[in-house]
Amino acid sequence: MPKLPRDIPPPLELLCLSALWSMKEGNVKDVQRIVNESRPLAYTTIMTVLERLLRKGKLTRRKVGR
Repeated sequence: MPKLPRDIPPPLELLCLSALWSMKEGNVKDVQRIVNESRPLAYTTIMTVLERLLRKGKLTRRKVGR
């Protein structure tokens, strides 16, 4: 049976999205700083969640620097 899209994102994705919405734009470090106020998570965890959101089409990326 194929998976149906969820109306509400999973809790960790929602936490990262909320952090981004409050900033309008930011990088992984910025999101981690806000998320760590309620739930301490590693940089790589935040990076993975943001990458998943990007693949799902919920975010866009603008690369700066390297």
